[in-house]
Amino acid sequence: MAAVMEAFEALTTPPTLYYAAAAVCAGMLFLVRFLLGSPSASFSISTTFSGRRPREVFDILTDFDRAPQLMENCVRMRKVSDGPVGVGTRLEEIRSVSGVEETVELVVAAWEPPAMYAIYADTMGIRVQYTYSLEDNGSGGTVVSCLCEVSTTVYLKRSLIPLVLSAMRKEDGDHLDKIVARLADLERKTK
Repeated sequence: MAAVMEAFEALTTPPTLYYAAAAVCAGMLFLVRFLLGSPSASFSISTTFSGRRPREVFDILTDFDRAPQLMENCVRMRKVSDGPVGVGTRLEEIRSVSGVEETVELVVAAWEPPAMYAIYADTMGIRVQYTYSLEDNGSGGTVVSCLCEVSTTVYLKRSLIPLVLSAMRKEDGDHLDKIVARLADLERKTK
């Protein structure tokens, strides 16, 4: 019994008690930061389309019927809203991910031909938006920059942002380079 009393006294002396309280507070702070996380995160990529002016590149990137030829996992993409393409236009993309087809609704968030456009998808409270900026490189080519932003307004989903961003970076981190390569392959085959 004396040993138990000594252990209790050791745990309840001020320095030990302060350390224990500090450890509990630090753990709670970590948990709060993990659960709340950041409401958004992003990554960016860029590539050059050599010998192509911004208007031509814009038309290639926004030819949604042609998307399956240029995008690796795209099975089909089609416009589902009426009228010309512009802000608010809805698109339906069918993607094959690990052999499973899934349908995603995309919405045009910005449309400024031939300099910029943005498309987003909202899924289970998380928004993924791709913003493409096109700029003449001064030597007959076009530099395309893509900003991928992942965000949420659902408080408890903030902890998922880094995971979703990591998945998007893994899946699409080189998609502009792949489009350039596939476009070159298509042109070689048609010559």
